[in-house]
Amino acid sequence: MATPLDTPIHLKERESLRVHDGAGLEVRCLLGNLWITEEGERDDTIIDHGRSFVLDRSGLSLVTALGAGFLLSALNTRYRDVPYAIPVFMQVLPFVSAVPYALNEVPLKWQWILSINPISTVVTGWRWCVIGGAPPNPQMTLLSVGVALLLLLGGLAFFRASEPRFADTI
Repeated sequence: MATPLDTPIHLKERESLRVHDGAGLEVRCLLGNLWITEEGERDDTIIDHGRSFVLDRSGLSLVTALGAGFLLSALNTRYRDVPYAIPVFMQVLPFVSAVPYALNEVPLKWQWILSINPISTVVTGWRWCVIGGAPPNPQMTLLSVGVALLLLLGGLAFFRASEPRFADTI
């Protein structure tokens, strides 16, 4: 029997429910605790009552990581100083990704600038799902997705253009 997604489903203790194609589905625990196991995820998630969790999180972090990886690997073969600059960049990255603070605590004009970093949207979404923070702003999320796609396409294009010279440089 099909149940509309906005209808509460009450589970008995130790009862399980399998959801097929739950992409973007928000699960809210109304009483007790809820143990969530997602296919393809290494770790399980346990949420307490009153908290929510979004299933099948977007691949925004994957797209961002691939784009940055393509770009940095191509730069690394051309310029030998890149491996020394990456640790410095990694120490600054949490501060421009809204890790130590909530994005909604920052003035609005700075929120838009911080939203250029796609990982800030991932962190804000995680904070919203797991610890009940403010939900991500849809317009800022679109900006982050656009930047992530540009980073992926730009990084891939640069990697492809640099690839024929890799053997000569290494």
